[in-house]
Order: sequence, then C-alpha cells, then structure tokens
Amino acid sequence: MDEEAELAARFVIADGSAGDRLRGLVLALHRSKRAKLGDDPEIHGLYRRIVTERPDLVADYARRMTELVRQVLNDGVSRGEFLVPDLDAAAGVVRDAVTVFIHPAHVEQAVLAGLDMEPRLQAVMDALVVAFAATRRA
Repeated sequence: MDEEAELAARFVIADGSAGDRLRGLVLALHRSKRAKLGDDPEIHGLYRRIVTERPDLVADYARRMTELVRQVLNDGVSRGEFLVPDLDAAAGVVRDAVTVFIHPAHVEQAVLAGLDMEPRLQAVMDALVVAFAATRRA
C-alpha cells in the first residue's frame, strides 16, 4: 500500500495540467494493480486478509489516496483549471468513481475474465475532468 501511495504522490508534484495528472494518477494505480494480480494471483489472497484482518490499514490507505487526489484538484483550482467548490467532496467523488477500477477484488475479476477495463476508466476520468472544468463556467 505504501508503494501505491508513493506512485500516486508522484502525480501530485509532476508537471502538466491537473486533469492530466489526475488521469495519470488513477491510471497508474489501475495498471499497478492489474500487473500485480496478473503476475501473481496469490497477491489477491493477501489483499483479502488485509481487508478482513486490518480494516484500519484499508481506511488509512483510502484516506491517504483521497488526500493525494484532493491535492491535485486543489492545484487545478490554483491554476484556474478547475473551480471546485468543495475539494473534499470532489476528491471523494473521484475515489468512489474509480473504486471499481482500483479495488483488488474488481481488478482480479476483470483479469480473470480477460476484460480490458482501461478504456472504461479513461472515459470515467474524462467525464470527471470535464465536470470539474465545467464548474468553472457555472
């Protein structure tokens, strides 16, 4: 989980638009989970044990990742790319919208079914970025 937080944190400080960094952050997490589960399906068993035995770790991970998303959104607001009235709510919307693409159980099922979820994830991220940018004009 720390490895994923470090991966996501790179997008907070990276160059580029907030929209591109937000997309990149979520896509990188999805690809990381997909690669881990594709290379070693037994890793999902570890995730299951963590979810069952250490819900505190799961909650902390969700909090840290949501905060990283919030930082990217805040940067977009600072640059005039987004005008998001409630950064905490917006970060929660991103978290909730992409959970199906990031959660190990969903990723595992997609891998087992041979589904390429990345185009769907890109469509979700495009819709979110457009929504955050459209807020500017509202």
